[in-house]
Amino acid sequence: MISVLCFLPALWKTYSGSHLVSFSSTRKHTRLLSAGIRTCRRSQRIHTEVLKAVVVPDVEVSSLLYGAAISISLTLGLSTLVVAQIRKTRKKASFLSEHEKRVIAITKSVYGDSASTDLHDYLNRKGLAQEATLKELGTAKNREMTYGELDLAFFVRLVRSANPLPGESFLDIGSGSARLVGCAALLCPDAATVRGVEILQALNDEAIMRMEKLEAAVLKEQPQLAMAKWKLECRDYREVSIEDVSLVWCYATTWEGRGPYLRELSEFLGNHLPVGSRVIVVDKRLAVTGDSFSFELIKTITAPNRDTGKSVGYVYRKIA
Repeated sequence: MISVLCFLPALWKTYSGSHLVSFSSTRKHTRLLSAGIRTCRRSQRIHTEVLKAVVVPDVEVSSLLYGAAISISLTLGLSTLVVAQIRKTRKKASFLSEHEKRVIAITKSVYGDSASTDLHDYLNRKGLAQEATLKELGTAKNREMTYGELDLAFFVRLVRSANPLPGESFLDIGSGSARLVGCAALLCPDAATVRGVEILQALNDEAIMRMEKLEAAVLKEQPQLAMAKWKLECRDYREVSIEDVSLVWCYATTWEGRGPYLRELSEFLGNHLPVGSRVIVVDKRLAVTGDSFSFELIKTITAPNRDTGKSVGYVYRKIA
């Protein structure tokens, strides 16, 4: 047990470091783990010397060996946990390509980082949505108008899993301030169009202003980034033509539905999207079959969400 106690400081330093430092610093983590293992070995030698000094004749050798075996097993177990945690967190930190990292960085420069402790911009947009709901719809209690924002890295993973192709069109239903529209336009610069549809006029006006700022920021700070043609519309999504849309996004956490299923949205998309189109919804699911359509679930991704604690993204493909 002495070896385990001696190893704990190195374990804590390695574990906490795996959350606080860049995971590109592979050598640093290796040095920390090696230091922990060396500490463990030294403690084993000390443990042996102590046993030699205090062992009395009536102590059974088997008991000493049993204790030593437990100590070594615990030490090896802790070492394995450390290595697994480092590999897991490195994998999470390294899944973004350099292009995706630049897209996220420039988007955050215009919209702020709603996943951080600096929530000023995010709360302003949320307040604007609440005021617009009251003014334009006559009530502030319409749950479907609840404003929320996802972590951009989660959005990138979901879009990538839908495998967008050059020349395809993207549509964000309930685009809000167009934060994800802007990210998608940069993420998929070869898209034919990237569109957003928002029912609240005040929020759509804010979105247009933000998109213009994003274009200016890209030209000034990241001129190597290309941006797809974008368009924002203020209307009900059911009034929008989607016959040429290839990829639909809908952050539908607070949308009404029967249980977890978005049946009205499913009917609209199923009856109007072309076969092969993909649909991404968050927290609520599509009804996969209808009278004249069928979807298949191709990917599920779970990630933390500041507003709900955890969110699940579902990626579907229309197959009929």
